[in-house]
Amino acid sequence: MERVTKNMIESKVEYLNDDYNLNLNIGYAYGGVKIEVNDGSMDISCRGSKSEIYFQLRAIEEVLRIKEIKKGNN
Repeated sequence: MERVTKNMIESKVEYLNDDYNLNLNIGYAYGGVKIEVNDGSMDISCRGSKSEIYFQLRAIEEVLRIKEIKKGNN
């Protein structure tokens, strides 16, 4: 896999926020990254590397996609 960049993370967050009506944002501090909600009022993830957070965002996306599919089958 290619190196995960800040732009890749921000793009994934923008996509999730737009497509799923979320309010996620990314906190950067102490050389790490974490997923937050409502401008940092609540943490969604522990602090990790850019790669770790990117893969967590991809997992969130997959869960939301599965939820949509199941919702459509009911």
